[in-house]
Amino acid sequence: MADLIMEEREELMVSHAGGKPALRTAHFLKPSTNSRVFSLPQQTAAAGVREPPPKFRFHGWSNKPLKDWEKWVESMCALHQPVWKKAGIHEAIMNSTSRIHRSDELIVALARNWNPETNTFCFPWGEATLTLEDMIVLGGFSVLGGCVDPDFSPVKDRKLEDTKQKLLKARIELNKSAAKKVTQTNWICKFMNNSEYCEIEHEAFLVLWLERYVFPYSPRDTIGTKLLDMAIRLGRGERMALAPAVLAIIYKNLTFMKNALLALDRTKKSAISAPFWLVQVWVWERFPALNPNHGISAGHERSRFARWDDVKMSVKKNLEFVREDFIWRPYMFWARNSLLYKEDEEEERWILVGSGDEEVHEFVRCLRVSELVGLEGCIEQYLPHRVAMQFGMDQDVPAFVARANESPGVAWDCYTRPVLDMKLWVPSRRSFQSGVTTHYLRSWGLKESMGTKKVGSGVKRKKEGCQRSRPESDENAPPPTSLDDEDHDDEISLAELLMKREKLKEKAKHHTPGKTGVHGEKQPEILGLCTRYRCNESSGRERSEEHVEMPMVEERGLLEAKSVCISFKKDKGRGGGCTSTPAAAASVRIAGEGGVPSPQSPPWRTLEAKIMNLEKLVALMKRKN
Repeated sequence: MADLIMEEREELMVSHAGGKPALRTAHFLKPSTNSRVFSLPQQTAAAGVREPPPKFRFHGWSNKPLKDWEKWVESMCALHQPVWKKAGIHEAIMNSTSRIHRSDELIVALARNWNPETNTFCFPWGEATLTLEDMIVLGGFSVLGGCVDPDFSPVKDRKLEDTKQKLLKARIELNKSAAKKVTQTNWICKFMNNSEYCEIEHEAFLVLWLERYVFPYSPRDTIGTKLLDMAIRLGRGERMALAPAVLAIIYKNLTFMKNALLALDRTKKSAISAPFWLVQVWVWERFPALNPNHGISAGHERSRFARWDDVKMSVKKNLEFVREDFIWRPYMFWARNSLLYKEDEEEERWILVGSGDEEVHEFVRCLRVSELVGLEGCIEQYLPHRVAMQFGMDQDVPAFVARANESPGVAWDCYTRPVLDMKLWVPSRRSFQSGVTTHYLRSWGLKESMGTKKVGSGVKRKKEGCQRSRPESDENAPPPTSLDDEDHDDEISLAELLMKREKLKEKAKHHTPGKTGVHGEKQPEILGLCTRYRCNESSGRERSEEHVEMPMVEERGLLEAKSVCISFKKDKGRGGGCTSTPAAAASVRIAGEGGVPSPQSPPWRTLEAKIMNLEKLVALMKRKN
């Protein structure tokens, strides 16, 4: 199986920061869909959640660091650092000496937004998730190398088999000791700087590292036998694809946590067997408003993960996951040895595929839809095309992807399948210029207009679509201003227009024209969005005007802004009845089909007709070109 990863085409795009739509060349991750029948992923952040949430036990994530572990890391690093770099685990091992203080409230609040069907966090404003890029930058793991499933490559070499038997023998001896079990502390005492086991000390060290900091399956901090083969291979410098395996168990445990929060799975213990410290650091990186004010500069002398060492989060922080606080590309000026972050290549560019360069194949694995193969039959779907802006790409409506998880072998073939693209587009490091299609915006606009649901700890969300977000690269930019500010101009973006359209529909459903109010006065019909009011005291009339900027397509193929003014008057002398002025009715024009809508037409129907006609005209322009 082989397929294309991305496509380049002209589309009507809206910037991630808002503003007017613009026709430009965009770059999308495949597959996307042009179907107008698009089902949004379910967002059940608050519905059916158990309050208070259940208690979760996080394997391998103790408040106290493992005794003598840091000393053992220093000792082994001095002897085996070249081997670790060859196997692609050096940074990941060094990260294990950092202490991340757990915030259960933060992780639970985030897990409420998890969607097991898409393996993404479904916020009211869009989707986001942990990706293979996060596993590389934060975890220090490799996306390349052999499969972690022992059935793919069992130990057959005689020397490797001898090492495994020595490790098993030492484990049996610990089982016969007074402790009657192989604890991680006893494992360190037996192998660390012990001349009797100097030949297998490195492999014993890697067994403990895998058991506690990579795949924390074993309960009560014990040592099992499942990871012996992997430790031996890594000890010989063989590269293993740890990144997809770790991401797979994180996805799996997020689903388990979501089910526990929804009270769907009451029988199993609430134990998390995945390195969830990566999930917490992911939140801190993406939502600066939720991270501790640590004040550590982003220097290259430390790993990205190590910046959060021994940092405590304030328990008083409001756990809101709002769009304005989200950073799509937090690593733009950080990571090394990656095509996404090359320091000497700051402009967008095209690269050739098939040159055998590891960086190219690493880039491909991050961007391509695939299956993630973990241990013990764990297979999870990887859908980066749903969060394309996290890679600096443009976002279109993501298409459904069939599973390829019949067996670990089939899933691994999907992950390592060949690439058909002759070249790939790499986004710029200087600025974040990604956007979304109007089709995608309209789909999520329906969701965003559903009100101000509580998110996270229960703090009310700000009104979606009422604020413009700051540019990604400008942390010192002034806060966004509300569209309802008195000093704001009369323009409104298409993005905001779409978001407000459904609010008008909801109001119209619950309002009957000419209905008598509690004070005996008739209530005015809802004819439009009002952004500015003017009152004429002498006549006793109140006038409301709205100026909406809508892009129209001229015959020459250019986009120009044309103001549409919708006015109405409310005459108190006639009992409060509301009528549309002739000027207002005449001023509403729709390009193409549709003509002039009736003055009594609901405004959301007028707006929808304009949007549909605009998309038809853009498609017509493309066919002519």
